[in-house]
Amino acid sequence: MYQLEEQTRNEFADKVAGLVQESQRDRARQETRELSDLFEGQELNVTGVLYRAAENDRFYEFAGKLRDYHRNCGDNVSAEGREVVRGQDVRMLKMLLNQVEIDNINPNFPKELHKMTRYPDAIREELFFFKCYEDLMTE
Repeated sequence: MYQLEEQTRNEFADKVAGLVQESQRDRARQETRELSDLFEGQELNVTGVLYRAAENDRFYEFAGKLRDYHRNCGDNVSAEGREVVRGQDVRMLKMLLNQVEIDNINPNFPKELHKMTRYPDAIREELFFFKCYEDLMTE
């Protein structure tokens, strides 16, 4: 359930790599591709974060954050869960996650919101990406 075809993922990795020092481009390209594959269904967020980080000379810092997050939290997130919560409003996701965590989900929620509550790890992951973007914007 990739968002992007392999060729497009390669093109994005090339764009990200073009922003780092020439001697580091092959490594950055490989790292970008590996991370976009790890976060299947979130390739746009992965490449977006890494592109913005590379623009700010913080590529390896954020590549490390993404890899650590996936290792510690993201390995159990399904591509389906990622697709369900991807691009949702951050305030709504925080509210949903809070209701899931206190086991008090509003029964009057529309069906689409109830579906999202089945994927709390995907919600956390989406919020992680929002936090990465926020960190990069407040530099």
